[in-house]
Amino acid sequence: MHLSREILLNQSSCIFIICCFPLRIVQMIVLLFSSY
Repeated sequence: MHLSREILLNQSSCIFIICCFPLRIVQMIVLLFSSY
């Protein structure tokens, strides 16, 4: 029970990272282009 909850939490954090990482890259690219 505890293990499955931990796996679920890990999976959701992994999905969160996968979703947020491209957004961070896009944000950095926009910042780079706006600084020109």
